[in-house]
Amino acid sequence: MPDPHIARLYYRLDHGDTVDFTNAGPLEHETDEFNVRIESLKAVFELKTHFADVPSARAAVEAFTRAWEIRADLRSGREIKFKYDHADIIDRDPKPCDVTVFTEGFSRTRGFGKPMLKIEDSKYPDAPVDFVASQDVETMYSRYVRFRNGAEPLASMAYFCLTVIEDSAGTKGKRQRAASMYGIDEPILKKLGDLVSTAGGAEARKAEGKAVQYSAEQCNWIAAAVRLLIWRAGEAARDPKVSQQRLTMKDLPTLP
Repeated sequence: MPDPHIARLYYRLDHGDTVDFTNAGPLEHETDEFNVRIESLKAVFELKTHFADVPSARAAVEAFTRAWEIRADLRSGREIKFKYDHADIIDRDPKPCDVTVFTEGFSRTRGFGKPMLKIEDSKYPDAPVDFVASQDVETMYSRYVRFRNGAEPLASMAYFCLTVIEDSAGTKGKRQRAASMYGIDEPILKKLGDLVSTAGGAEARKAEGKAVQYSAEQCNWIAAAVRLLIWRAGEAARDPKVSQQRLTMKDLPTLP
């Protein structure tokens, strides 16, 4: 094929067992690089820019779909996965009798486990126009998922995410700088730091917290605070000016 062009990429939308998109209508979204349409759990990305091979086209699309997956989970608790299926490849300089379009690649999808109580969604999760899956977002989110799956204690996961946020703001006065950089009120960062340092029971991060168990309210607050940090990091990666929209304690569950 003298001049290959990736015209379309096809994905299936896998999802968690608590989600049901049976009644969801089609979703369409446009970026500078592609148009996407999702319908009946099938996503078609029509590429607007030139990619000569499937890996480079997938890299561009999947940076976007990864942000979509994380955003949907953080925003509404919807677990979705875009599973690559195949591509349409066009020869932009075909010879006589050449086949100008063919498909490449195929993958089968799997579910997330045994069925549970399902939530019927009338629409697919919104596209991540306000969110980017930066390296910090990916790193924090992976640790959060490990905690949610029972593979990591709450305190160590939350401390790690707090450290990522604070370290990204510099070395001096980093908590205060992080609060300003991300538009997160400093009391949120202070409270999270206190909780992960002074409690946690047998899974406490520090020895001083081994005798103090978290209450259910504290566990819920810490997990919510971590989701908020990841969310704001993704927003800030898309638009640093989002820090002007401050997040306060009112954006988190109430602690007794």
